[in-house]
Amino acid sequence: MKTAKNFLFVATRYIVDIISSVFIGAWVARYLGPGQFGLFSLALSIVSIVQGISSLGLKPILLKEFTTTSKESNHIISLSIILSSLSGLIALFVAVGIAYLVQPNNSLLLLIVFILGLQLPFTSTQPLEAFWEAKENNLPILISSLTATLVACGLKIIVITTNNGLTSLAIASLVGVLINFTLLVAATKPMLKNILSIGFDNIFADSQRLVKASAPVIFSSLTLMVQARVDQVMLANMISDNSVGIYTAALKIPEGLAFVSISLSTAYYPRFTKKNDSSATSEESSLILSEYYKYANISISIGFLIAILIAITASYSVRILYGEAYSESIPILVIMSLRLLLAHYGVVRGSYLLNNNILAFGSKTMLIGTFINIALNIVLIPLYEGVGAAIATVASLFVTCFALDLFYYKTRKNCLRLLQISNLFPSFVLPAK
Repeated sequence: MKTAKNFLFVATRYIVDIISSVFIGAWVARYLGPGQFGLFSLALSIVSIVQGISSLGLKPILLKEFTTTSKESNHIISLSIILSSLSGLIALFVAVGIAYLVQPNNSLLLLIVFILGLQLPFTSTQPLEAFWEAKENNLPILISSLTATLVACGLKIIVITTNNGLTSLAIASLVGVLINFTLLVAATKPMLKNILSIGFDNIFADSQRLVKASAPVIFSSLTLMVQARVDQVMLANMISDNSVGIYTAALKIPEGLAFVSISLSTAYYPRFTKKNDSSATSEESSLILSEYYKYANISISIGFLIAILIAITASYSVRILYGEAYSESIPILVIMSLRLLLAHYGVVRGSYLLNNNILAFGSKTMLIGTFINIALNIVLIPLYEGVGAAIATVASLFVTCFALDLFYYKTRKNCLRLLQISNLFPSFVLPAK
């Protein structure tokens, strides 16, 4: 019952995000046209690439720590917020630097990236989210996120109806992030602790421990975002901003629907990690594994259904949401339905890697997948533009989520089991128990 309630809170949050991302995003796309929408999307992609730096990859580490330990953790939350904010400032300058390298003569792109990048120091809400998720109480996260999203959507509607430009849209997005940060800090403030009270030696020791533990996650986050966004940057460089707009319009739909896999992961993760330590009995370990595969079965099955629906309705979805100006997005969206399915696999796999302390392997597979994506983009974008970029992304995600796992003894059994769930592998290869 608690898991269902938790899932409802998380799902509500992401459903509102869908309305913002897909429907308000479609209105923005119609308003700007493919060219200007492509420029705005390029700026968002650049900021997204460096977001792994700003968050320091702390959320999954803290979620596991808060879930599995009973130690006092209030000062850890405060310390994590400070560390994330400082790294966010660094990420801001990195984002502006990337924008300059991509289009050095485009002052508008630099301005938009700077405005959007100002939100990076405030992505330090992730430690707070980890704290509430570990308690299986997503209500504070839901309230802060809903309020921020609704305000940001309202501001974007005002921008569109008053015929303001890209700068105003970027400011509207920034305001939403600031509101979310402020509300979530306010909700968690009674649990926060002055980190100076624990002494500088402990501050340094905890900082070192957190950064060391999160290093593989930072690396994975960076490579994941490069893998997910490099296609838009390469399209802008090799083709045009207009091509980026067409591509992003297709990408928005499966990205918006990715909330299902994230919501399921957030709701189920505490159930199969609480006793996953050296003191767990064999019976408890078996129960944990059973809960994990129950979650995997639900997530992957739903992923298949959503992917099929996206592919079947692609033509109608694009024309209704974006209009005829974006008709070239239709074949890209059909291919992107496979990306959403692979995202469900990826989230399930990520839970397994985190729970079994093999994040370093996940980082390596993402790095290999990113290189494959870039190589395929170099070949396919000049030939097929956005369609080529979509094929490159799906192929690289398949390598990351499946192909490489089959060659590593710690992930092979899980990979085969996930393939069984999908009926993509004969059942006799791996026993049911």
